[in-house]
Amino acid sequence: MVNRAEHHSVTLQTQNIRMKFGKGQMSKEVLGGLSISIADGEFVSIVGPSGSGKTTLFQIIGGLERPTEGEIWIDGKQTTGERGHISYMPQQSSLLPWQTVAGNIELSLTISGVDKKLAKARTKEWLERIGLQEYADSYPHVLSGGMQQRVSFLRALLAPQNLMLLDEPFGALDALTRQQMQQWLMSIWELNRRSVLLVTHSIEEALFLSDRIIVLSQSPAVVLEEFQVPFERPRHESLWTDPRFYALKQRIYDLLKTGAKEGNVKMAIQTSNDPREGQLYSESPQQEGTCIDAHIHIDLYEAEQRDELLERAFAEGVAAVIAVSMHLESSIVNRDIALRYAGRVHPAYGFHPEQPIPADKELDELFDWIRLRHEAGERFAIGEVGLPYYTRTEAQQAGGNIVFDENPYLHLLDRFTALAVELDRPIVLHAVYEDAGKACDILERHGVRRAHFHWFKGDAEVIRRMAANGYMVSITPDVAYEAEIQQLVREYPTQLLMVETDGPWPFEEIYAGQPTRPAMAADAAKHIAKIKQLPAVQVAEIMLANTRRFYGLL
Repeated sequence: MVNRAEHHSVTLQTQNIRMKFGKGQMSKEVLGGLSISIADGEFVSIVGPSGSGKTTLFQIIGGLERPTEGEIWIDGKQTTGERGHISYMPQQSSLLPWQTVAGNIELSLTISGVDKKLAKARTKEWLERIGLQEYADSYPHVLSGGMQQRVSFLRALLAPQNLMLLDEPFGALDALTRQQMQQWLMSIWELNRRSVLLVTHSIEEALFLSDRIIVLSQSPAVVLEEFQVPFERPRHESLWTDPRFYALKQRIYDLLKTGAKEGNVKMAIQTSNDPREGQLYSESPQQEGTCIDAHIHIDLYEAEQRDELLERAFAEGVAAVIAVSMHLESSIVNRDIALRYAGRVHPAYGFHPEQPIPADKELDELFDWIRLRHEAGERFAIGEVGLPYYTRTEAQQAGGNIVFDENPYLHLLDRFTALAVELDRPIVLHAVYEDAGKACDILERHGVRRAHFHWFKGDAEVIRRMAANGYMVSITPDVAYEAEIQQLVREYPTQLLMVETDGPWPFEEIYAGQPTRPAMAADAAKHIAKIKQLPAVQVAEIMLANTRRFYGLL
């Protein structure tokens, strides 16, 4: 039994919590003896692999489940198996649709024992504080997802219990709204300083919000390590680019990789002079986020900008990027970036067609290098490869006696296609207008099914042909204003679409003057939703699932 005197300054204490489901040989241990604590006014986050028992732990703390072994102490009292000692905010807002915004908060307070008159006054005061007073008499369905989560958080914040449990509260929000909500939550929490336990899959979110981070192992979960977060409060968005932030994030990510057991992350780390070697051999855990930039030239950004670009992208909700290459040197750079961002940056190696064909020796070196990456068991795609529509068009428009010979490009595309089949890799194509038909001829001749046409443009006949073959097409943010791309979206099957930025190339109209960054791929998904007349969240999920499936990132 725990001495109660030890808990007066501690809001939560879990003592050796074990949880098994089932009996006998069919039993499964989910929690392997967890002991954690939260001090008064402390904000603590838990991160861990999917299936590590985080939700089960919340149910035990909240009294919905009784542990197989161990005790829960809240505010100095043993509360194991008892309800009513915590306030809770789930991933979805769970607002009552028949109650107004104010009614949802007031009802929660009165159920918790707060006098009705006081509940009404506190609700009015706090709705004004968070800028939602004009929605007090509105019903939840008229609010955006972010606004619903603000109401849900306020409902938990105003409850009389000292301990708040936040279960992935922003997981369903888009990237920008999620980041705004994190900043908003911090500003509101600073006014109250309740004890908070947050479960999140986002290391960045945990670092931004927390005083301390607890890292769990794979099930049966134990504490791998605890990290004190060193950043002063109040915190601002500039923290995302702080080198200390990135270093601590990388330490936690590395711990999750090495601490996860067989079945969650299958590693094939090999001995090498390069300490980073082997990270591309992993079957990396699925990264959380709301979109994948399916085509970006990371290596063409200035070297000093790349880390900041990627860190911002992941902070904005980008789950991963597909980093395509221009030639051998570009491929080497992208591989190095992918090694540093394992599970986040997925490389594609090839030769971009809008440039002169190099000597055979140089091409042979590229093909040999790609085969070495395959023999080492690394994950990659073939790309960017294709045909030189714009180079050929410029040469033809220039006139004169110069005759553009596209045969070397057709031969090279045929060679890359054969390589993709040989190594069983996806292939990323630059082939637009009449070149798309020529590319389809080559793909069909080799029996290729996993083909991705980026920034595609073509006539109705080739569009039908590509769709019939199951080829993927990625849409860029200029779908917002380009009628040709909008028509493509109308005609092409949703299940064969992805989104991309083709960065660093800039866009016009609403994006004029803005540097291209991976999170803009999410904008393309929103425009697709509008054209297809489908819910934006649904389309974002479909684009994400399509890209994961095509590139084998499941």
